Amino acid sequence: FVYFQRIRHINNKPVVLENNWYALNAMEIIKPAEFIAGSFFKTLSQNYFIEIMGAEQELRSIPATKEIAENLELSEGEPILHISVRFTTSKPGFNLYGDLYCNTNEYPIRNAYFS
Repeated sequence: FVYFQRIRHINNKPVVLENNWYALNAMEIIKPAEFIAGSFFKTLSQNYFIEIMGAEQELRSIPATKEIAENLELSEGEPILHISVRFTTSKPGFNLYGDLYCNTNEYPIRNAYFS
């Protein structure tokens, strides 16, 4: 698998820890430094002509592990929103996967993949 992680911030506060991956045999490695405007999806669209076609998500509240708490500047065990997602794409057999760990104490989490 090709795996990458990033932390999303709002007003310099970490709010989402993202772990993303895809099968190595489905696509060449795209390094985060090559992302267009920091966006993996925009890079897929503009450089590889691969579009996100849909997503399936599971959401649940879980206690923050030590690693997640450190990355989101929370206390270990604090409740966070965990989102598991599978994205389908316009390339047959090529799916993207992600686990997002969200601190929703101050900011809501929303998505707009298809706006």
